[in-house]
Parts: sequence; C-alpha cells; structure tokens
Amino acid sequence: MKLNALKQGLNVFNLLFVATFIVLALYSAIGQQIFPFIGQYRPHLETYLSSQLSGEVNIRQLVGDMDVLTPSVRMEGIQLFTEDDPEHAKVSIAAVDAVLDPSRSLLNLTPVFKSVRLSGLYVRVDGDKEQPQQPIEEDDAILVKRILNALLLQQHVELNNVTLENVRQSETKILHLDHLVMTGDGFNRLITGNMSYGSVNKINAGIRLYSQGSPFELDRFYVRGALDLPDIDVDYWVNEWFDVSLFKEFSASSQLRFEFKDGLLNYSKLSLASPTVYINDGRKIDNVNVQLWGKQKAVDQWVFWLRDSEFKLKDQDWRFNDIGLSISKTQAGHRWQTFIKHMDMGYLQSFLAATNSIPQSLVPILTNLQATGTIENMNVILQKVSDETSVTVAGEVKQLNTLASNGIPGVENINAVIAANETSGRVQFKGEQASIEFEGVYDEPLLLEQVQGQVDWHMNNNNLRLVGNGLNLKLNAVESIRGGFGVWMYEDEKTEDKLQLNLSLNNADVAAHSVLVPSILSESLREWLDTALLDGTVNSGHLYLFTGLSAESQSQSELYLSANNATVKYQTDWPSISQITGDLFVENDRVFASIKSGNTLGGQIGQSQVVFDGAENNQLW
Repeated sequence: MKLNALKQGLNVFNLLFVATFIVLALYSAIGQQIFPFIGQYRPHLETYLSSQLSGEVNIRQLVGDMDVLTPSVRMEGIQLFTEDDPEHAKVSIAAVDAVLDPSRSLLNLTPVFKSVRLSGLYVRVDGDKEQPQQPIEEDDAILVKRILNALLLQQHVELNNVTLENVRQSETKILHLDHLVMTGDGFNRLITGNMSYGSVNKINAGIRLYSQGSPFELDRFYVRGALDLPDIDVDYWVNEWFDVSLFKEFSASSQLRFEFKDGLLNYSKLSLASPTVYINDGRKIDNVNVQLWGKQKAVDQWVFWLRDSEFKLKDQDWRFNDIGLSISKTQAGHRWQTFIKHMDMGYLQSFLAATNSIPQSLVPILTNLQATGTIENMNVILQKVSDETSVTVAGEVKQLNTLASNGIPGVENINAVIAANETSGRVQFKGEQASIEFEGVYDEPLLLEQVQGQVDWHMNNNNLRLVGNGLNLKLNAVESIRGGFGVWMYEDEKTEDKLQLNLSLNNADVAAHSVLVPSILSESLREWLDTALLDGTVNSGHLYLFTGLSAESQSQSELYLSANNATVKYQTDWPSISQITGDLFVENDRVFASIKSGNTLGGQIGQSQVVFDGAENNQLW
C-alpha cells in the first residue's frame, strides 16, 4: 500500500516536472521567436501606451532579445504629446533598457522588470492657471503619478540625466537627477543618488533614502534618510517655504537627516555651517555652526529645536543651546513662537544689543537697570496678520537682580514670572532673603525675609508707567508690610518723572521706624524720631509718599503709627514716658502725637498731645 502511494507520488512529480519543462521550453521558444523581432510591434506598443497615458506616444526605435527565460527590451527616442500642447513633448526619454521579470509581471498584472535603466528622461508639468497656488495641473499630476507608480514596482531602476520641469506663471522650478539608483521589491526600496532642485538658487543634494509604500498614500507612506547639501541659499528657501525674509545673504553647507511617517515629518536634524551670514540691516555673523531639529506637528505647524549653535558676531563668540521655534500658518496670517529653556539674562541682553534688536525706547532703561539673572521657559510669540505684527513675551526669571534707576525699584534675589507685549506687561515675583531699593526714598535697600507682589507697566507715546500692586513684605521686627507703588516716566524732559509709594504695616517693633521712615524727609525730623521713639510695638501703620524724581522736587508724605506699650522721650533732658498707648502722625516735616495713656514721673497721663515742627526750627510743644 505504501509502495503504491510512493509510486503514485513519483508519477505525479514526473508529470509536473515534464509539464513545467514543456511550458518553459515553449515559453523560451516563443520568446526566442518574438523578442528578437519585437521591433515590428512598435506601432502596437505606441497605441497601447498612448491609451494608457492619455496622449500620443512616439518611439523611434524598439529592439528586444531573449536570454534563455529572460526577455529584454531597448527603446530609444520616446516622446509623449498631450492635447493641451501638441507641439511640445510632455515627456521624452532618450533611451530605456529593461529586463523583464515574467513571474512578477504575472503577479501584478503589469510589466515588472528586474532592471530598468532610463537615460535622458524629461517631464514637464504645468502650474494650474486658474489656481496659481496649485503647482501642478490635475492632468499632469495624474501623469506623474502613473509614471512614478510604474517605476516604484521595479526591482532595480537606474536614472541618468533626468529632468522634471514645473512651469508656473511667475517662475519655473526644475528637479534634476544626475544619477539615481533604486533597488527594492515593489514595497520596500533603497534609493541613492544625486539631485538638484530650483532654478537660479538651486539646491544640490546627495540622497540616501529607505522607503515603504507609495508616496501617493501619505498616511501609509514611510521614508527615512539623509540629504547632503554642500551649498544652499538658506534665506532664499526660508522665504520660499515660509514667506519670510530673515537674511540678506546666507549660504551654507549642511546635512539633513529625517523621517516621514503617518503623513507628517516625524523628525529632522539639520547640521549647518557657514563662514559668514549677512542680516537684512547689513550686520555680519561669522563662523556659524548650528544643529537644528525639526518636527511637523500638523499640516501647517512646524517645530524646530536649536540643540547646539555657535557663531561670531562683532568680534565676539556666541553660543546658544536648547532654543525652540514653532512656525504655524493660519487663515489670519503667520505665527512664530520662540522658546528658550535656559539662558543667562545678561548674555541674552548683550546679544540683543549686538544685533540691534532692543527697541530704542527701552535701551536707556535696560542699560541703567543692569539686570542679571537666569531666564527659564521663556516664550516669545510673534503674530503677523496682514501688515500688522504683534509680539508677546512670557516666561520665568530666576535670581533676578537690578539696580534702582529713575524711580524704578532695584531688587536682589527675586524670582519672577513675566508676561508682556509691545505696550504693556506684568511681572509677578517672590523671594526669600531678598531686598528692594527705592532710590531717593530710602538711604539703604529694604532687607526682606520674604517678598511677594506684582508690577504692571504701560507704555504710551514712549512714556512709561509702572504700577506695583499686592506687595507683601516681611522685614526683621516687622510682621508684614503690604501696599504698592507707582512710577511715571516721561520722554519729554520738561515733564518731571514721579514716584508714589503707599505701604501699610502690622505688628512692628517701634525701632523699625528707622528703616521705614523715608530719607526724603528732613534730617532733623528723622534724628528726632530716632531719639524720641525708644521702645514698644506698632500695631498698625501707614506710609504715603508722592514725590518728583529730580533733585529740586517737592514731596508730600504722610506716616501714621498706632503704638502700644511704647516708650517715648521727647527731649534729651526730659523724662521719658512709658507704657504709652496712642497714635503718631507725621505729615512732611511735622509730627503730631496723641497719647491716650502712659506713665511718667511715677504717675499716669492721658489724652495728651505733642507736636514737633521740623519745618519751623524744630519747635516742640
């Protein structure tokens, strides 16, 4: 039984072998008879290709050969004419050499070749005249798609001297492939070669790509690879792609690595170097070396990350790391967002000054403040709608230090969050073991255990107004000080700059008056307060000051203190009064004291008033 089954199996195998041999022999014999004489079928091939490509195809020469089981074809002088321009060829090919793959052709029901070599290929596609923004007419797009899909099926394709010309109303873009080789299986493919793109400002590139799928199905198409760009006009192509001109002259050598999947650019890495870059205003940047990462988050949104860069500007070396840029296009216009992760504040200000990027109205203010600190998570957003451009800034500043200048308080060891636009802004700040200096109001900075508050500013016709709100300060011997301030700075020198200070305090030692009383008051008044107020507690108090900031300006000030268990000595040769409960009011250089109760000379006093006039020869009564 087993022997019979074995014999039947051998008989079936022999029959299949003989049948296969006969079919192959017949195929080879037919091929030997047909392919060497395929030239006589040239008119039939022209008719077939004309119907497939919706045009008129002419072939100057067609020859074939048969190497055992593999047919090969050579065509020369191929041209395709279309109805829209019958006088000029839409596609022309100098020569095609192809070796057919019969099995894959049968599987795909279309000619598939083991190898194809195209030389002198020219394709012209026209821009859409009715829709200028469309680079290719619909008919031409269909033609290009058919040609590319046919090429992508082949196992080995070699392209030499290939030109794709895109004719638009304003200009002509030319894609030229000097030499390109593609190997694959119809789905996976590896591509290497050299190309150029553009017209006057060409991009010359070496190509190394790996791809999967069809580029006409972007959601399922995948490609990764590298482009070597020995010389590229950066400014021209930034303007071409993003409609913005940033440089006067910027040519560089670069390399671009990228990955495209799910219909978007998943990542890109651009390494770029240039000896010299000229900005639009004529300034020069030398020795540029940049690494830039990019990602496409949506169809009209791109994100770039400056990982590492260095260059030379005005004989100074500059280096920047971890700077992001997001570019998006909306129906209203363009939006640019710059992100700085971490940078020294003085370093950034020096760079902006070197590039003349600081508004002239702010230059003297920033110069006088001499701000230092660290910028973190800083965003600069530029929105361009029609011809109007708006700028918004938001971020953090750590360990901020500034000098007091023209009424603007100086600070030390402050952490802040900033948000601003061209005409206004806000800083919210807090800190520990910090200080605030009101120049011309206090001789010394206020040393603070804790500080918190916010400052708003507004600019109008180059006039600056600062408003400090929600100040919450804690000093040694003072539980809390709350309040705010205002500063008015005018461009007109005839108008005096002004300062307003409004503070209230709770639970302070009487000795703290030496810190809180403004030095703008008369020296005699401050000396009297120092010798008269010896001890006690201030339950509550209030300080108001309004003054000009010039040396000759007049000021208005009020200081109110509600004291408890205080000790006062009005004159050096007078007895002191202790355990006082009462109020002290200082208006400019005059002091009004109201004593509700107290002890002196072994007895009690009550409902007494004391007046010290520092403006009238220090009179006391």
